[in-house]
Amino acid sequence: IEHALSKVPGIKQSAVIAKERHTDTGTTKYLVGYYVLDHGYTSGRDADVLESWENLYDSEYEKTIGEENIASDFTGWNSYITEEAIPLPEMHAWRDDIVASINALQPSNVLEIGIGSGLLMYPLLKDIKRYVGLDISNQVVDRHKKLLEDQNYNVELYHLRADQIDQLPKKERYDTIIVNSVCQYFPSIQYFDDMLDKVIPKLSDNGHIFLGDIRNYALHKELIKEKLEYNGESYAQQDIDRAALRENELLIAPNYFVELKNRYKNIKIRILERNGGYTNELSKYRYDVVISVPDPKKVQKDSGNHLPKKGAKHYNIPFLNQISKEDILGHITRELPEYMIPAA
Repeated sequence: IEHALSKVPGIKQSAVIAKERHTDTGTTKYLVGYYVLDHGYTSGRDADVLESWENLYDSEYEKTIGEENIASDFTGWNSYITEEAIPLPEMHAWRDDIVASINALQPSNVLEIGIGSGLLMYPLLKDIKRYVGLDISNQVVDRHKKLLEDQNYNVELYHLRADQIDQLPKKERYDTIIVNSVCQYFPSIQYFDDMLDKVIPKLSDNGHIFLGDIRNYALHKELIKEKLEYNGESYAQQDIDRAALRENELLIAPNYFVELKNRYKNIKIRILERNGGYTNELSKYRYDVVISVPDPKKVQKDSGNHLPKKGAKHYNIPFLNQISKEDILGHITRELPEYMIPAA
């Protein structure tokens, strides 16, 4: 039975024991299976994950919003800790901080991957020559096209995912590429890596990639702890570990970006901390990264294994916890007779 369990994709090790249940009518025996998740496993379900995000955002952005509010639509920005909407003054401070960091790069020809509700696009538009945006949600793209159609801005918007940026005009280059508060919705670190591979050749000389609002994997358990304490719950380390395992968004530690310099030759990395006059989970548990590329043609990628070395915990694996009971049973029932299937 253990051998059958260990063959299930996503399971690294397993153990099966026979337990006893004592009732008024006597003692019964039953089998219980235990398993250790394989942290090197990728489910191959990227398309399903992306489709679920697309459906969610399409339904969210179907809602009508007044034209006067569209440039400051903070709908859905709820606190992980309190589960309530983050106060608007803090959201404005968050945005002002990020816009200031991007403006410091002196953007002129901009590509934004994941324009969302336009929280960055609208403040940046007035000072740049050309703005190209793409988003996974067609509702998002249509909303902004309608608002901008009579405006005197050089804007081009596309309904594309992050992995489809190679469908943009081949010869167009951008001095600034923005990926803000989007990476956490990527299905895997491999998807993130593939995006970087496609983004770098799109840069002009001395271009920058601004990766904003990265959820910090190194501090994730501190965030969980703060949530438990806010709710007045007693907890042990095991409870924190379980909650971390259930995390379905992609979290990346700053050291992951430090190691990028070993993978890509001729790039520069800066980790930015938040400077805004506010303190909440957006300033404490998220950060920004600027990747500077003097000459994209000279960027050389290490052809070896580019993922962090074994034991380095620089990112989580979203949806790793979602090996369902049905998935497991579907595999082992093909291997075992019914009486050998664990009851739990």
